[in-house]
Amino acid sequence: MEESISSAEEKVTVRSVRVYGYVRLSPEDDLDRKDVSIANQKRDIDQYCKEKNFELVKVFIDVDIHGWFWSRKILAEMIADAKKNGINLIVVKSYSRLDRDVPHQEMIVRDLNDNDIRVVAINNPQAENHPVLRILEGAMNEEYIRNLRAETEKRHSQRLAQGLPVSRAPFGYRYKHKEWQIVQKEANMVRLVFQLQEQGKTYKEICEAVGISSQVFYTMIKNKETYEGWIVYHKKIRDYTGQIKNIEIIKVKGKHQPILDSASTNIPSIVPSPDI
Repeated sequence: MEESISSAEEKVTVRSVRVYGYVRLSPEDDLDRKDVSIANQKRDIDQYCKEKNFELVKVFIDVDIHGWFWSRKILAEMIADAKKNGINLIVVKSYSRLDRDVPHQEMIVRDLNDNDIRVVAINNPQAENHPVLRILEGAMNEEYIRNLRAETEKRHSQRLAQGLPVSRAPFGYRYKHKEWQIVQKEANMVRLVFQLQEQGKTYKEICEAVGISSQVFYTMIKNKETYEGWIVYHKKIRDYTGQIKNIEIIKVKGKHQPILDSASTNIPSIVPSPDI
């Protein structure tokens, strides 16, 4: 006989609860905040499902995506899949991970509820049956975001003054001890890409020779100044409503070790060297 679950979870039985998890990391989330890291959110969702004896089918992950963006491919994919695959429950760490725009958040929740899919936030489970709690959380999130932006700008200014990174490590580096450290295997691939580009190879030829996707190729090209030892920061200029009105580009010499020599990108072989 199937074991029943109580209170807000009495619509379904323990054995029938199939769960999708959703985690999101915003560009504004501080690099050193472990509580909002992808790993932390996934761990919390996994632990929640184990405690409830729910079946965690899949975790969907959005990285570097603002919670204000309505058009999110991964989120849309999760919602569509949940409707098709008999998912009973969506679990998030907080409703702000789902969406920071409260009206749009309510649209998402109601759409899922209309398809017999519940949405639970681990840090605020009572809000599932009390929309006013979600609205209150949303208002608190707006104030939180304003404060977070001010604190983030201050912290970024301090780190830039020291030549330290203010974003996640690009391909070729890893973020460790609050600095970018070279990943040798990836660094060799970066050098090879720019060497082949200087030789006049097309991007398709380069991708095939190095064994990378076109997306990784264009990411490398975009980060050329970073590989030469610079930190390029795009500071957002906002109006009183929080809307972005302009972008100020700030370029400082970084403390990270350059992967590229601006005068030369010589590499001994077109085959990437093994990681050492």
